[in-house]
Amino acid sequence: MAKDQGFIPLYRKIRDHWIWQDKPFSKGQAWIDILLKANHAARKMATKGGFLDIQRGQFVSTERHLADDWGWSRGKVRTFMTALKSDQMLAQEKAQGLSITTVCNYMEYGFKDKPKSPSKSPQKAQEKPKPSPRKALNNNEDNDNNVNKKDIYPVWLDMHLWKEFISHRMNIDRRPLSDLAQKKNITELKKIIDEGYTQEEVINKTIAQGWKGFFKPKEPPQQAQPIFSYQEL
Repeated sequence: MAKDQGFIPLYRKIRDHWIWQDKPFSKGQAWIDILLKANHAARKMATKGGFLDIQRGQFVSTERHLADDWGWSRGKVRTFMTALKSDQMLAQEKAQGLSITTVCNYMEYGFKDKPKSPSKSPQKAQEKPKPSPRKALNNNEDNDNNVNKKDIYPVWLDMHLWKEFISHRMNIDRRPLSDLAQKKNITELKKIIDEGYTQEEVINKTIAQGWKGFFKPKEPPQQAQPIFSYQEL
């Protein structure tokens, strides 16, 4: 049998589905849950000592919280995490009294950027080029003369979520957002993300409330972990 290749997209909201709630977890399900807990983008986390940078592929948790999530004993969690570290699948470190877990080779688990399309053959080079997905988001060129289109979409922006927001705005205004308007909205989104919220939290909240723009949620970030003491760790 040929070796399986490729990957499937798996959204974090699967953890809210009833099928995910059956416990205890298998070891495979616990490993998938670790991948879902890891940040897909760097963010700042508020701590007693100030702020802590949690990088892509990292998350903060304790044995107690993992045991609760997986329906395991703390001893089983400790043994499992030790096995993952021995197999060089995980690494752990302490910072400001918190335990930071890093998924080794995080980018190898289907999180790589999409490869560039292969070069066109000489025959196809004569064909009219198709608009790129990002260009297709907006065909309105009004008031865009002062905007460098290469700077509209930063590398950290989740384009799938952004397209959902653009579609949401289209349903409200019945017209596409200009490049300048998109750039300003992305700037506002980045300010909120820098305070610990995820793109998914902010964009989904905006769509659910029917807002035209982004506002800082009143509730604390969903992915922000509680501040733990040394005893809990």
